[in-house]
Amino acid sequence: MKKSLILAVALLLFLFSTTGGTSAQTPGAPTINVSSQFFVSSYGFAVMNETVTFNNTGTTAVQIPSLQLGFPASVASRLVGNYTLTGTGYTVSASTSNGSISYAVSSSLGQLQAGASSAFSLKAVMQNLVSLVNGSTVGVLLVGYPSVNVKVDSLKSTIQMPSLASLATPPAGYTPVSGSGVPVYRISLTEFGPGPALVTTAALQASGASALTPVHVFVASRTITATGNGKPQIQDYVNLKNTGTSAISSLKLALLLGNTGQVTVVSNGYPPLLNPKIVGLSNGAIDLTAAPFSSSLKAGSNLTVTMVYDLPSTYFSVSGGQISVNIPTKPPIAAPVDTYTISMSLPTGIRSGQGQPQVFQPALPLAQGTASLSYSITLGFAADRAIPAASVVFLIVLIGLYVSRAKTGGAEEEGTISEQAADMIKAFEEKTDLVNSMFDQIRAEEASNLNKAYFDEIRQRIGTFRGRALQRLNEAKQKSSSKPFLDLLVHINEVEKEVDRATKDLLNLYEQYYTKRMRQETFENLLPNYRKRYDASLNHLSDQLNLAQKEAKLQ
Repeated sequence: MKKSLILAVALLLFLFSTTGGTSAQTPGAPTINVSSQFFVSSYGFAVMNETVTFNNTGTTAVQIPSLQLGFPASVASRLVGNYTLTGTGYTVSASTSNGSISYAVSSSLGQLQAGASSAFSLKAVMQNLVSLVNGSTVGVLLVGYPSVNVKVDSLKSTIQMPSLASLATPPAGYTPVSGSGVPVYRISLTEFGPGPALVTTAALQASGASALTPVHVFVASRTITATGNGKPQIQDYVNLKNTGTSAISSLKLALLLGNTGQVTVVSNGYPPLLNPKIVGLSNGAIDLTAAPFSSSLKAGSNLTVTMVYDLPSTYFSVSGGQISVNIPTKPPIAAPVDTYTISMSLPTGIRSGQGQPQVFQPALPLAQGTASLSYSITLGFAADRAIPAASVVFLIVLIGLYVSRAKTGGAEEEGTISEQAADMIKAFEEKTDLVNSMFDQIRAEEASNLNKAYFDEIRQRIGTFRGRALQRLNEAKQKSSSKPFLDLLVHINEVEKEVDRATKDLLNLYEQYYTKRMRQETFENLLPNYRKRYDASLNHLSDQLNLAQKEAKLQ
């Protein structure tokens, strides 16, 4: 009897292990997991991100199925621009019907091997979310998740609101997430679909209504000019309307200064009716209740403001009499912009170089590109200018480099190996200064701004400076006629690779922590070792560059 019971229990366990639970993979198809994220900004727009992951947990290869994600007309009519697709081997096509929009995503990867996974993401921006409910309560249009045309194994949805903007009643099934610092609501579903999208209007708690200050930005521009000493200067222009229900007392910006510093606010009228006024940034925002502004921006009112400030050194470099500027293509305000322009407006005596005006219609705060422009100083630039003594050095260097380059000309333009080594060392120093300033900026930045796009932008900027330094290194290699010196340059190249690896690892560590993929305790334990490795690699590179400088003089 006992032996029979044991055999029966063993048989049941075997059957359970072979059949699996409700989330087991269907034979011949991968499991499908959908993650929907809807992040609402205080400016009344939202970033939607739909990530679909296919997992093959079986023992044989399976085909990746096509998938269709859809949204009703209330969403389609509020989209700014188009969805962007990321994911190797995937293509997307959009179609509309009765105002609704659907996205068909297919894969060209073929079969998904056993134990493998593959994913794609669709991302878009949606605006005009805020409205009055029953004439007094502030409501927000929320997208929980899209419709799907097949059954998915799991669907997880996250809705994140701005600080203090809590929902009076979250959508059915969503629960608040504690400890996130901002209002976050989540739901997790299994065996979902085929089914419709979840789009609903939720009311804000009365205490959080003022946390949403929606705006419509009609025009923005970022103009590069030059000060009296030749240094690059930025003029950021914004024209917007308060489309919310309450007044806006401060304007949150996305200037190249970061969250701290000072800007000069100039009048947009001609002749100017107000004198320029220096205004300090407070957590990246300017106070609209203080001079030169008269009062808060009332609901339905328009605002036009131009801000002028010196471009931080991390965004430009000087070489051979030319000033090269590399700035992100994000608009100067963290909101969608109907028309955004990047251009140069240079004074007499400065010659435009690389870069044509760029126009973005629309421009999105998700933009990750870089605009590269340049200009050079001519000999007559300072003839009619009274330049402060503190600025003379920068101008002398620029004109001195310009004269030197103009005199050499022709085949001698490349310079001696000593000069090329000096250019190489300077390029590495500029890249190092940039990286160090970026790490300082990360620690000073508001935590809510430290998202994946922020870190991607830093990586792109560092990559630009690294590419310039490696170019100078290769030029020095080609000029070298001494094998020992050439071997030293090759070694510098290897040391720089370690610096680059240590930089990327340290940056990834910061990103994992600030995007809440790593616990604070783990981050604090790992940071000293990552920082030590980064500093050691920099010191090694510095020693080799100093040696190269000495050896170059002997060539």
